[in-house]
Amino acid sequence: MESGIIFNHQQPQTDAFVIHLDLSLDRLQKRLDDLDARGVAIAPGRNLSDLYAERHPLYLKYADQTVATDGLTPDQIVKKILALLNSIETASIYLS
Repeated sequence: MESGIIFNHQQPQTDAFVIHLDLSLDRLQKRLDDLDARGVAIAPGRNLSDLYAERHPLYLKYADQTVATDGLTPDQIVKKILALLNSIETASIYLS
């Protein structure tokens, strides 16, 4: 049984702004060497590649914005997110 909001296959009903932190399968595999220890919800007999192929398109679909994170440090990712939020805030001022 798959869990998580992403499997409802409909736009979450929220006023939240969703930012997807995109990571390649290769980088994800390096980070998640022990799926059980990390608490990753995955059906028996499936692997991370299967899970990624199923979930990644859904994360992209439901995200308001996506930030590519491969090769970036946590500080660089935060800076990208803050720049994105700042640009959205600036744009909303001009659209109001």
